[in-house]
Amino acid sequence: MLSRLRVRPSLPLLAIALLSALGGGLTAILPSSALTAARPDAGVAAKHGKSSKHARKAGGRHRVTVRRGPAGPTGPAGPTGPPGPAGGAGPTGPQIALSLQVDWREASNVQGHESASVALPGIGTLSASCTLQAQTLTLTPASSTYRTVLDASTLQGEGSQGVSSNERRETTGAPTMLALPPNGMITATVSLEPIAGNGGEELAAPAMLTLSSEYKLNGASGAEDDCFVAAQVVQQQ
Repeated sequence: MLSRLRVRPSLPLLAIALLSALGGGLTAILPSSALTAARPDAGVAAKHGKSSKHARKAGGRHRVTVRRGPAGPTGPAGPTGPPGPAGGAGPTGPQIALSLQVDWREASNVQGHESASVALPGIGTLSASCTLQAQTLTLTPASSTYRTVLDASTLQGEGSQGVSSNERRETTGAPTMLALPPNGMITATVSLEPIAGNGGEELAAPAMLTLSSEYKLNGASGAEDDCFVAAQVVQQQ
């Protein structure tokens, strides 16, 4: 009788068994897929010496600020360097023209009109003086460091048969004088010369003088006396 009995499982039990079987299959498949698609975390990447993309991106957002500290004390000055090469010669400067004039008539008018002077840059001073006692051209040097030279030619006019003379006056400090012609002219060069050395020093440019003079000092009462001197000096600057 027992052999004839058949056990028929109910439908609910079959459904549960089927789901269990499927669930077990899914359980076996899902971990493999998850491991394949999973992203390695930063700890694993760091273990292999590689930074993760997320870590690199986060590190790129850091900003470095550099601030300059206060300046330190100034160090000692170094030794003087060698002199540089000499520069080229500059352009020629302009010429200067200086004038002096003495002009009086009658002996009573001499005072205040008897002399005039001009300064020659770097050379000295030229003065013309015409009084009842003396009629002279005087050169006063600007310095005793150099030799100051007055190289003059004098031409006497009417009443002296056209006599001419040449004189060279040198001084290293004291004034030097030249007589004015009563009726004539003086042309002269005023210059500097080195006293010692090889002459390579740069000195003041020479000056060129042109002077004319006329005076009469033999009047009995002085009413007929007079003196007129006019000169011009040209010097290159």
